[in-house]
Formats: sequence, structure tokens, C-alpha cells
Amino acid sequence: MGQVRGTIATEDIHSNEPMLYVPENIMISPPICKANPLIGHVFTENDGFFKRDDDTMLAVFVMFEKERGLESFWHPYLSVLPWPCSVADWSPLELKELQDRRLGQEATMRPIKLKEKYNTLMDMLLPKYSNLFSKEVHTLEKYVFAWMTIQARAFGRRIPWTALVPFADFLNHTNVQTKYDFNVEHYDGIFRLYPTGENEYKKGTEVFNSYGRRDNRFLLMEYGFALYENEWDTITISINLEEEHRNNSKKLDLLARFNVSNRRSFRLRHGRLNQDMMSMCRLSSMSNYEMDDRRNELRFWSEGVSIVSEIGAQDVYINMLQEALAGYSTTMEEDISILNSEPEDQRLVAATRYRHCKKRILHNHINILKDMR
Repeated sequence: MGQVRGTIATEDIHSNEPMLYVPENIMISPPICKANPLIGHVFTENDGFFKRDDDTMLAVFVMFEKERGLESFWHPYLSVLPWPCSVADWSPLELKELQDRRLGQEATMRPIKLKEKYNTLMDMLLPKYSNLFSKEVHTLEKYVFAWMTIQARAFGRRIPWTALVPFADFLNHTNVQTKYDFNVEHYDGIFRLYPTGENEYKKGTEVFNSYGRRDNRFLLMEYGFALYENEWDTITISINLEEEHRNNSKKLDLLARFNVSNRRSFRLRHGRLNQDMMSMCRLSSMSNYEMDDRRNELRFWSEGVSIVSEIGAQDVYINMLQEALAGYSTTMEEDISILNSEPEDQRLVAATRYRHCKKRILHNHINILKDMR
């Protein structure tokens, strides 16, 4: 169908049944890189430079092999890889639509940091291997393509190293249950991908890989899009406890005894309250009388010290969420209206999904607390 890629099941695939096998010798992994007869010595002779940085090693290898064209064993694979999308490619006006200054700064800094990585890499390579590498051929743009391809397509959590796995990364992604493994049972040197849980496929239907437990910040940075109502998304709420309790030395002393940092950040997810944040809200709501009761020094971590104090803690929690909501330039209802209008600008769609998901979590926590009254 045009330029759309997809993978179709040629027969029924049941849960926990491998649907794809990829032999190790066609993967692009650190062992494959180091064993390469053309540039393997670059990696082995500079082990200190590439140590614990599989991404850079693979990026160098991809950049080198892609330039070899038809002579490369991996040409059929590398030649069809699309340019990786990222929020780092967005304009300042497009980044503003995220309504997240921190993510905007991170996106702006990525090209700068990649240029620094590229220059550091070439400063090491050129004096030693000028017969293999040059800035005229192996440009910054080609390095960025290679590095971002690794970020977007590589596997790694359940195999010994980060690796590109041809064919496995051609599957489209969605939030389904999948799993992969390597070198198990009698499958030495084989990568396997299979559906798990309730996920299975009928013959003739498209099969998918999973994004994994990725929040929208990660998806935007590495893929350039955000999921609507992403179940793995989070929002971070930060508290300056020293400022919060500047007029109450007892509370600051109590935090110091428990080695609690004066600056705390809490990650909130849809569907459940953050109990660590609730503990700090309980501390904020405690009266001097309650602070004088030594038993409450432990109670506030896991339970309310009194009915009145617990209601006060809930109010503190709600106020923090409402302050976070007030920091956005659009409401959740306005975001929903934008998404329902189905704008053609996919970056606007991604930005709106991103900020809507954050507000959805905040509203969800407010509703949970109000329902507890």
C-alpha cells in the first residue's frame, strides 16, 4: 500500500509461539562490529573509547557500511531505512506547542550534543584511520542518521548487547504484548520475537512489535510522535521542601534525620496516587501539636496522623496538581477539541497528545482524591 511497510502473518500465530527468527550473523552487534575484517580493529584497538558505549560503536559501523553501498553485506537492509524522526527536528514554534519547557530544552540540546559526540569521535578516528574515515564522506548528517537509527530501532534489554536486528525492526509498533530472546534452549545464535499474554495473530493479519513501557517523552525524542492516553506516561511534580517548611524547623529537622533531600520530584501515573508525594503532603499539613507526638514521625510516611490532617494532606496534593494545570496555556478540553478536529499537521497532533496526556494524569489524581472524601 504505497510507502507503508507492514508484516503479515502467513499462518496463525499463537501466544508464546515465535513468529520471527533472525540469525546472529545478520544482526549488527558489538561482536559483529569487532569481527569485521575491514574496521573491526578500529573497535578492538580503541576499547577504552567504545567501552560501555555500544550506541557509538554501532553508529560508526552503520555509517561506514552504509557508505560502502552495494559492497556491504547489509546494503539491502541499510538502504531502506527511513530517516529517524524526533522532536529534536522541530522548530521553536512547534516545540512551544508541547507546553513543556524542559522537554523543549532537551530537544534543542540534542543536535548540539550529537555534534559534540561526532567531533570527539572524528578527532579520535582521523589521525589513526584516515584511510577509512573522512569528514567529507562520513559527515555529521550521516553520523546523526546512524546514531538516531540506533536509538529508534535497536534491541537490547533481553540480549547481551545493543543490536540492530534486520527484519525484526521492520514490524510496525503498537501497544501489544510481545517478548524477544536470544540464545535460548537449542537456538544458539538466534534472535526470536513472539507475542505474549492475550496477543496472537490470525493468518493474513498484520503482526506488531511493542513500544514497551515507554512514556511520551521517550517516544517523542526517539520516534517523533506521542500516543493518545499512553498508559505508561508520567508527569513529574517537584517540591522544594526547604522553601515549603522554611518557617517550621521541626519539619526540616525531621526530614534531615531521615536523610530526605530538600528537593524532591515525584512521578505520577494515571490510576494511582503517588504515596511518597502523599507522605510529603501529610508532613505539610501536620500541626505543631501533631509534630510533638513522636509516634507521628513514622505515621506520616504510610498513614494519616488524624482525619483532619489527612484531609489537609489531600488539599495540599490537590493544590499542587491545580498549580501544575494552571501552568499550561490550554485546558484539557481545548486539547481534546484540537485532536477531534483531526489537524493535518502531525507535529501539532503529537504535541497536543503529549500535553493532553499530562493533564489527564493531573485530573485523574484530583478526581481520585475528591472521591475519597
